[in-house]
Amino acid sequence: MSSDCCNDWEGVKCNATTRRMTQLSLNQKTKINYSDYNSYSYGVSLLSMSLFHPFEESQCLDSSDNWFKGFYENK
Repeated sequence: MSSDCCNDWEGVKCNATTRRMTQLSLNQKTKINYSDYNSYSYGVSLLSMSLFHPFEESQCLDSSDNWFKGFYENK
């Protein structure tokens, strides 16, 4: 995997000057077999907001269509 997230990573956008990540798209990264929809316990994933503390310049996080149940912040 390349270490240049600004150019090579899918779903990442960066500030052209600072080269810091400003947007992260995680939408539809979870693949679900919809034919097994009824057997899925969907919405069980929780995402820790503490994962994003290092990204101070980030302005957008797209987590749509991932079936996240919610977000939590470490205390």
